[in-house]
Amino acid sequence: TGFLARDELFAEMQRAEVFVFLSTKASERLPNVVKEAMLAETACLVSRTQDIDQLVTPGVTGEIVDELAAEAVAARLLALLAATDRAEMGRRAASHIRTAFSATAAMEVYLAGWRQPRRRSPAMAA
Repeated sequence: TGFLARDELFAEMQRAEVFVFLSTKASERLPNVVKEAMLAETACLVSRTQDIDQLVTPGVTGEIVDELAAEAVAARLLALLAATDRAEMGRRAASHIRTAFSATAAMEVYLAGWRQPRRRSPAMAA
């Protein structure tokens, strides 16, 4: 459809039954667009990429497809569309994003790293 304003895009994600994001790029580790769809309470079908399981838990917040063959993707998509708990999956997805990827959660990760004791280099100890 072309460009959509952020509010319009989020509204479309909320209306979607499923959000599908299939990528083969190594750089697509934790895609923001998947986080946005999950925050919109939309169950996601995503391809297996490094660390994607930090976002999507199969059968809980969406599904991960390991094989990108059309038949495999179609079968997983049809199963997700038929899932009676798909709306609950979307709610769990949004809850996961709010909990694990909020600004507060990110700050806690940084603070934990800063609070860890650092080893002093020999030059500084002298």
